[in-house]
Amino acid sequence: MEVEKKFEDLNLSPWLLNSFKQLGFKQPSNIQYNTIPAILSGRDIIASAKTGSGKTASFAIPILSKLSEDPYGVYAVILTPTRELAVQIGEQFNAIGSPMNVNCCVVIGGIDTVTQSLILEKRPHIIVATPGRFASHLTNGLKVALKFCKFLVLDEADRLLGEDYELEIASILEHLPPPNQRQTLLFSATMTKNLTKLQSIALNEPFIFEDNSKYDTVDSLKQEYAFMPPQAKDCYLVYILKKHQGQSCIVFVNNCYAVEAIKGMLNKLDIPTVSLHSFLDQKSRLAALKTFKSGKVKVLIATDVASRGLDIPDVNIVINYKLSNSSKDYIHRVGRTARFGRSGRAISFITPHDVTLVKSIESVIGKQLELYKTEDEEVFRHLKEASTARKIVEVHLDEIEFGVKQKERRAERNELQKKKKDEYETNENNNGNENKKRKNIENETPKETTKSSTPSKKSDKTTITKDNNSSSGSSSSTKETKTKKNNNSNSNDDFDGISLFSNKKKKTK
Repeated sequence: MEVEKKFEDLNLSPWLLNSFKQLGFKQPSNIQYNTIPAILSGRDIIASAKTGSGKTASFAIPILSKLSEDPYGVYAVILTPTRELAVQIGEQFNAIGSPMNVNCCVVIGGIDTVTQSLILEKRPHIIVATPGRFASHLTNGLKVALKFCKFLVLDEADRLLGEDYELEIASILEHLPPPNQRQTLLFSATMTKNLTKLQSIALNEPFIFEDNSKYDTVDSLKQEYAFMPPQAKDCYLVYILKKHQGQSCIVFVNNCYAVEAIKGMLNKLDIPTVSLHSFLDQKSRLAALKTFKSGKVKVLIATDVASRGLDIPDVNIVINYKLSNSSKDYIHRVGRTARFGRSGRAISFITPHDVTLVKSIESVIGKQLELYKTEDEEVFRHLKEASTARKIVEVHLDEIEFGVKQKERRAERNELQKKKKDEYETNENNNGNENKKRKNIENETPKETTKSSTPSKKSDKTTITKDNNSSSGSSSSTKETKTKKNNNSNSNDDFDGISLFSNKKKKTK
């Protein structure tokens, strides 16, 4: 018989237990019950669990418990890949930590940088940030008090450790204390090789927790597919949304242009819809998310910006209008429904080109997708109206040059990323050349000493130094000594701020 899990068993502060009662937290989830004690004991963490299992609270609770014992700022830095997830994490810290008046600052793009700088200079207890904006503040000279930071958290760590964020993460790590002076906590719904690599590179004997399979979906989620020709996707979408009218639904699409085209089409067909993607300004993104969460609009069309971490408990259906090429992305997408024990439904649109991809997903999750039953006659009744509405919207998008702006924006971002990478590699090469020169000088020093000294004819030693107290003419008073190497290496060589991404070469003795 399984023992009932209780927050009282986790050695938490009494004020936190009272906060849980006010927030309606009844008992800890599996990941919370296993990781919170390890974090409180000072261990580093690598943790993976299914979506909707309470990963955010797993690190928020012990950080706030420790902070309440000795409150100061900046105590913890939490990094996450998307703005919406950063806002959500900030809200959870403020909710749980409200009895101790926790000061949590959210640092994301799309917000005035001057306002953020003023807040950061006041040393908030907790900083929740996206890597790009936070790294920008640090590299532009803003002095953030990170010297005594006790926690670094990477939420959705598998994505943050990819190439897209490599330079930003490296820049941030340069300003943080070394690994032996902080706790590093890594959380994600999917465990990857990047996370496994960290175990031997940057973490101090981490506690590793993996809840069930590393690629898994909850049992309460019904996963289905609808097989169709590519041209019929819109009429199938209209059919399903009207069939399940009144239910909350997220439709995932692969690019911003398609998101806007589908949103416009559905609005013209009297299906109220909002959109969420990276091409929207931050105010519009937050407004769309708020409207969808409130239930005023039941349909959200989104890119993978909405696939990770967002906690919207009442989502009934997730539709993959276009499957991602990554099985991990599929797991994160369908994880927006069937959260915290609720039931949910995921429907994937499959064309003949997607069959191989579907088989790959099925092998990863260990389940077969079921066929979503449709009435073809009803489906194709919507074909004409859907295609007409879609064309009207696309003409409008072309007139305002939406696609052109998107490509220009992507090109600018790629160019900036390339520039940063080139600068980073140049600095690395310069540092490498300086180290080589230093070693060459150190190696040449004994040779010069040999040339300048007058060795004894009978001596086979290569290096001889004369006693300063003896006369210059007395050859019998010479002493044979071993030349000492001058070790001027920096004590921080074991941690240069970017050790997450490069293996250190062994020092030559």
